[in-house]
Amino acid sequence: MKHTWTTRCAVGVALAGLTATATAASPALGASSGPAEIVDYTIKRGSYTPNNSDNYKSADVRCPTGTVVLGGGGEISGAAGRVGLRVVNPHRESNGRYRVTVGAAEISFGTAQKWNVRAYAVCGKRPAGYFLTDWKTSATNHTAAFKTATATCPAGKKPLGYSAKVTGADGNASLRSMHVPAFLPRTVSVSASEAPMNSLSSWSVSSRALCANISVDQQEKAGDLSATGFAAVPCPADRRPLSAGVTLSTDAQTRRYLLVRAVYPLTLFGGSGSVAQVSEYRNSTSGAWKVRARVICAP
Repeated sequence: MKHTWTTRCAVGVALAGLTATATAASPALGASSGPAEIVDYTIKRGSYTPNNSDNYKSADVRCPTGTVVLGGGGEISGAAGRVGLRVVNPHRESNGRYRVTVGAAEISFGTAQKWNVRAYAVCGKRPAGYFLTDWKTSATNHTAAFKTATATCPAGKKPLGYSAKVTGADGNASLRSMHVPAFLPRTVSVSASEAPMNSLSSWSVSSRALCANISVDQQEKAGDLSATGFAAVPCPADRRPLSAGVTLSTDAQTRRYLLVRAVYPLTLFGGSGSVAQVSEYRNSTSGAWKVRARVICAP
């Protein structure tokens, strides 16, 4: 199959679905209403990086002073099938401020097409029990085409958001999933795959969880499987998105032909939740696959 969605078309479809299913959400990006554990809630959308054909790009967006990062996401525009996300990292800076860093890289042999990337950060006052785990990293080698890493919140806490990064192998390894596994409600699982051509360089994937007390009432919600390359999932009407995740449904070989291009939270036009976009490696594979958007929501 072949998916050639543009960002504009995909976001339009996602917003239509969110508007139809979430009827009592905020009318503007980052707005909120009513009592909640998380106050001063806002979604910060960063600027796009320069639009060119550099091999690797990194984008940042910072939370307002006095708030912490609760989750986030990233989005690639341009060069479909030739660029994949490698880093989605909500974290604390050395100066005490919080931000989200997103990184993306071109696949093997690069591309002359222009592209850019931007980051999204969900911010708010520090909720009860706020905590960032240490990074948990897979084996670092080039003997496995698919790797996973898991980070677990301490007892009494659950994830607010996902942090993920791929290290090594340049653009020949990239992210494939970020989610909370079924029956492991305290754990953030991250996976990455090599592209169809095996990497000759060692690489690894790492996971970290943004955590808060269970009393914050954060819950991950999974959307329906989509065969279009674009998926959306709404938060319940009384909840707001914190962090965007993604999973794939396919076989091991086809998974290597897939590139995660976008996974980010949003609150727009009467709907809130997250969207995920995936493209095929060089826009072509014969394997069947579907994508599922995931989102962690809280009051």
